[in-house]
Amino acid sequence: MMVATENHFQTVIALIQDFRKKMFWIIAILFIGTIFGYYKANIVMDYLFKQVGIVIFISPAEGFITKLKVSLIIGVIISIPFILFILARFLKKRFSAISSKDILLLSFSSYILFVIGAGFAIFLIMPIC
Repeated sequence: MMVATENHFQTVIALIQDFRKKMFWIIAILFIGTIFGYYKANIVMDYLFKQVGIVIFISPAEGFITKLKVSLIIGVIISIPFILFILARFLKKRFSAISSKDILLLSFSSYILFVIGAGFAIFLIMPIC
């Protein structure tokens, strides 16, 4: 009975180590997307500020923090397809019923639905408010 518990323990440790590697890649991809988003944040902020009207920053750091927040959101939008693909590949290892075709379909359709929802919020809902 002790041998089965050791094998189960090693399987859980291997799962955790594999998940840790995947999380490292997800964070790295998110960081790269955020760096790219930092350079494009001024364009997005100009568009958003035109929609809102007058924007007042109370403290000097508030403008910089706002730019960082916008760049993080851009980074998330850019990196979501890669993150979904990495997570789907991780799940494929654990469940043999998932094929590579299903992983690509799931990643692509999830990203398309995310972009449609974000576009709906930005271009249709935000001008109304």
